[in-house]
Formats: sequence, structure tokens, C-alpha cells
Amino acid sequence: MRFFSAIRNKRLKLTAWKLLEPFFNVQYIFAFDLASAKMLDSSARQLPPGVRLRIVCNPAAAELPEICALLSEAGMPRWVVQERLARGDVLGIAVADEELAAYTWATFSRARIAEARRSLRLLQDQAVQYDTLVMPWWRGKGLQYRLTAAVLQHLSAVGYRQTLAWVNSCNVRSLRNQLSQGKRKIATIWSSPILGLAWVHPLTEEVRLALEKTATPD
Repeated sequence: MRFFSAIRNKRLKLTAWKLLEPFFNVQYIFAFDLASAKMLDSSARQLPPGVRLRIVCNPAAAELPEICALLSEAGMPRWVVQERLARGDVLGIAVADEELAAYTWATFSRARIAEARRSLRLLQDQAVQYDTLVMPWWRGKGLQYRLTAAVLQHLSAVGYRQTLAWVNSCNVRSLRNQLSQGKRKIATIWSSPILGLAWVHPLTEEVRLALEKTATPD
């Protein structure tokens, strides 16, 4: 009975979270110093058998059909993939027997925070990891950790200093994932999309973050 009660409570919380999001929501911003990226490659979290990781950046035109076909398995439209790659985003992808197992993206310059109806402006040596998905039948196998580690190590190797990420304050599982990856909370974003309000509260004086309105539709 406790098990089913926990499921009901979880669903109620998720429903309440979604209903309240347009009126008021809180996002926590986490930072990761890429000088520590190599420490993420833990031997205790090996890839599942048959899974291979790939980092995609500035792919040749001949590679696009394969990449788009893989991501279409997760419901991502071709135009979204092409738009992200065209603006220079980096794609980390995990493939098992030619099928999609997981993916994650990293972007530069600015990153859209849909929940706050704002964009986060980035410094030249900062990146944002976003839109991470592990296919349902691959969850619970440590794949997200390994894929994230591969992307962060790539960003470090090409000269980036820091990555930023944000998580809704109600998403306990994702908050735990951020901490397990060695990331630290540096700021809180409070927003009321229905009122068009959003502000960022840094946790220390040296944190410099800027939110800006964009014309991007939500």
C-alpha cells in the first residue's frame, strides 16, 4: 500500500508543479568547472555492453540523415536537429546496436530558459548542457552520467571553462543528478511567466549572470 501511495503522491506533486508553473516557479542554476571534467570518468560507471558514445559538432552534410534518423526515435523533428547543429551546438549521443539509447546537447552564447520565458546570456568560455534524454529501456544503467562526462570532457578539451545548467526546484531526481556530477548551485531564478517577471539571485558576489527577454516563442 505504501508503494501505491508513493506513486499517487508523486503524480499529485507533478500535476501541481505543472499547473503552478505559469504562475510561479523556481529554477536552481548549477555550475561545473571543466578543469575537473576528467575526474568524472569513473571506472565504477562503465558503459553497458554494446553501447558506444559519440560527440557530434559541425557534422558533414552526409552525416545529417543518420543523426536525424536516430533522434527521430525520440520524437525530435529533423528541422530542430538541423537548426541546433547549424548554430554550433554540440550533440552527445549514445547508440546501442544502431538504435538511440540517449542524447544530450550543449549550446553557447545564450540559452533559452523556457520556464522563465528568458534567455541566459553566456560568457565566451561558458556553455550550457540542455535537453538530455535517456530512452526508457536504458534508464537506471548509469548512461546519463557517462554521456554527460563525455560531453563535459570534450568541452574542456576545446577550451571551455565552465558549464551551467538549471533544474526546477521540485525536480528532486534531477537535483540529485547535478550534485552527483560534482556541480555546485550558484544561483536561483524566480519567475512568474504569466506576469512577465523573472529575476536571478546569485548565491555569491562573484557570480555574474544576466537574463534577457527574447522573441523566441514558448
